[in-house]
Amino acid sequence: MKTWFLIVAVAIAIGPVRSPAQSDSTPEEASRPGLSGGDSYLEFLEGMSELQLKEELPAIRSAAEDGDAEAQHRLGHLYEKGKGVPQDYASAVEWFRKAAEQGLAEAQSDLGNKYFIGQGVRQDDEQAVKWYRKAAAQGDARAQNNMGDMYGTGRGVPQDYATSVEWLRKAAVQGYALAQHNLALSYDRGEGVPQDVSKAVEWFQKAAEQGHVLSQLFLGGMFHEGNGIPQDFAKAMKWLRKAAEQGNQDAQFLVGGMFYKGESVAQDFSKAMEWF
Repeated sequence: MKTWFLIVAVAIAIGPVRSPAQSDSTPEEASRPGLSGGDSYLEFLEGMSELQLKEELPAIRSAAEDGDAEAQHRLGHLYEKGKGVPQDYASAVEWFRKAAEQGLAEAQSDLGNKYFIGQGVRQDDEQAVKWYRKAAAQGDARAQNNMGDMYGTGRGVPQDYATSVEWLRKAAVQGYALAQHNLALSYDRGEGVPQDVSKAVEWFQKAAEQGHVLSQLFLGGMFHEGNGIPQDFAKAMKWLRKAAEQGNQDAQFLVGGMFYKGESVAQDFSKAMEWF
């Protein structure tokens, strides 16, 4: 095995720790591919000017105080992000809870996240599971992924890889990229399912096609090394380059190595140095 490719071999062997999809960035996910409704509103907020926020806030607050669950959820996000109001996680939790208690799945998922990370409320894995489960039962893909994570890591529930896979699959078939990546990890490791590299590649590819950077990195590494699949330097370069162009430093290093060795591309030391 090529020395400069050891980093991918190690990454594929151990994989990253699975992380719940949260309304705040997580160690694994900063871009939240496969956006759910709650995340779509966050994107909408990011595009709004301060003037627009000030104009919209009175109507949102009025509707929230009148019991509108969507407005309560939106007001929670405003407090969470400090948009139009001072940032206040406790107030965010208060409004998420009001919406969650009315059965709004996105708010239930967001409330679960707050308990998971202990933001605006005391950290409590069992409460996180409680609210994730309510949202997941309504088909919320983020919450289903998070239930898979909780069972996979044994946080708030007894560790159970088979149940973890059940929840991850529910989210993955909805097209949620983070769950597709986590399901691929389960197949790669043989956790909750028989180990099956071809299935791992299938789910990594689904997530990679949506722009999931770690799936792109893993897929590129697997094609480079022929890890349970035919070795294919062209496909390795394709996926590693996509990850590299998203700023993944491991992928950038490996793309540089492929230019240095002339694997699937003309040997080019200057390009190699650019990627290194």
